[in-house]
Amino acid sequence: VTDPGAVPLGARPLASCDEKKAQHAEVEMVETTSEAVEDKSLMAQHLDQDNQMSSSREEDDNSELRAKPTVDIPRCEKCDGNYKPPRAHHDKFTGRCIVKLDHYCPFVCNAIGALNHKYFFLFILYTFIVCIAAGIILILRFIRCGYRFGVATQDNWLGLDYDPIPGCKDPSSLVVIATFTLTAWFTLVSTVSLLGQFPVITTGNALVARKKIRQGKAEEKEIGRVRTDFNEMFGGTSNHFALHWLLPMPPLFPEGAKEEILGYKYESYYGEIPGDSHNTLMNISNAECA
Repeated sequence: VTDPGAVPLGARPLASCDEKKAQHAEVEMVETTSEAVEDKSLMAQHLDQDNQMSSSREEDDNSELRAKPTVDIPRCEKCDGNYKPPRAHHDKFTGRCIVKLDHYCPFVCNAIGALNHKYFFLFILYTFIVCIAAGIILILRFIRCGYRFGVATQDNWLGLDYDPIPGCKDPSSLVVIATFTLTAWFTLVSTVSLLGQFPVITTGNALVARKKIRQGKAEEKEIGRVRTDFNEMFGGTSNHFALHWLLPMPPLFPEGAKEEILGYKYESYYGEIPGDSHNTLMNISNAECA
């Protein structure tokens, strides 16, 4: 079973490193300002009381700058408060948040998301091709072994004449009818499914995302595609068709693009800490943010 893009427990926002760097820059600015205030206070020791009060108010303002800003991190209550990336949606069948969730497919017993949508598309495409080939074989067999139109009679008003050929089964046999019915059914299903995948290829938005945008529950800029220089379903380096689109191999994304598509950062040493606070999420080592 392929990974559909399930968000692991302990995943952290991609912006956490940027926020940490911004906080470091803010701290440096505050420290520099504080040093300047202290020097200014030393120089103003012999000034009157009003100047001393002014310096005190300036120090109070700098103390407010030292307070860490609060950031609301989206979390999934059904995943025990684990971080929920902007384009992730909770799948009730697998019990996990899936990035770019399209739907749950009973034929593959898995959710369809960012990392296995290509496999699902190829599964449908291969099924469609096999059904077309099977349909052609059945039609050719019917032409060779089937009924032929002849002279209509009272007992045979259509004038169908069946002249059996050695090795041919009667076209009205249960095996032939069942094979033709299944072929027609899977051809119809695979055709409809293929048509439903073209919006995903062209827009980069899965079924759930398109539904939320259409209903006004989310905006395109919030859950829409994050990269336009390549196709998010097939990977590669451009949006134009390439041979690797048709090969059953994992989508290859440009360097650093996979994390951007998934919308989270995860390392094995994070551990499963879905309920971790924002302050803990911000305590990332400098080496990790490098």
